[in-house]
Amino acid sequence: MKQLVPQNPKLDERGNIDEAVRQLQDWGVLVGKGACNHASFEALRKAVHEHFKVPWTSITPAMERLLYAICAVNRPRNIVAVGIFCGNTLIWNIGPACGPGKCYAAQRLVGIEVQPDRAGMARDNLQAIGVMDSVEVIAGDGHEILREIDYPIHLLYLDCDCPYKPMLDAAYDKVSEGGLVIAHNTIHKGWAKQESSQEYLAHVRDTSVFRESVSVEPDDLGIEVSVR
Repeated sequence: MKQLVPQNPKLDERGNIDEAVRQLQDWGVLVGKGACNHASFEALRKAVHEHFKVPWTSITPAMERLLYAICAVNRPRNIVAVGIFCGNTLIWNIGPACGPGKCYAAQRLVGIEVQPDRAGMARDNLQAIGVMDSVEVIAGDGHEILREIDYPIHLLYLDCDCPYKPMLDAAYDKVSEGGLVIAHNTIHKGWAKQESSQEYLAHVRDTSVFRESVSVEPDDLGIEVSVR
C-alpha cells in the first residue's frame, strides 16, 4: 500500500498540499500539467465560508485545499461526485472549474445526492456563490444514475453512506484512461473496519483494475486516490 501523509509540522497547509501534489505526480497518480493556483483557492474558500449554509461537515481545511489542488492539476473535463450532501463536498472538487476559484474550463460538473432535501440545499449553496448555471445537481440513487451516464468520467468522487465498490462498479467502464477515482473517509476507523470498505481498497489497489492507488492522509479521515 502506498501512503502519503502531508502533515509536516515545518510546513503550513499550503506547503503540505504542494508537497503532496508533487509526490502524487512523481508516482504517476496525477498526470495533468496544471498547477494549484492558491490565490484562486483562497477566493473560493472565502466565498464558500461566507455564503454556504453547512449544517456539519467532515471536510477539513487541509482536505478542502487537497481536493481543489488535485482537480486544478489534472483539469478533468467531466467530474461526477456522488454523495454531495449540501454541496460542500462537491465544491472543492469542482472549484477549479467554476466560480471564484476557476482556473480552467470543464465540460460537465455533476453532483449526485440521494436525498432530495439535501440536493436542494446543495443547489441553494451553489446558487449563493453564482455557480449553479455551471453545475448539474441530480437527486437520485447514484448506482442508477452512474449506470445511465453516456460520457467519459475524468474524475469520480465518492463520499456516500453506502459501500463504495458497487458504486464504482456502476461507473468503472466510463472512467477514462488516466481518470481519477477519489474516495473520502478511507482511513476513518468506523469506515475502515467494515468488510465492504476493505473490499473496496483491495479492489482499487489491484493493478489490473487501477494503474496506481494511494492513501492520502492530510487528516484523520483521508482519501484514496486511484488512477486508471
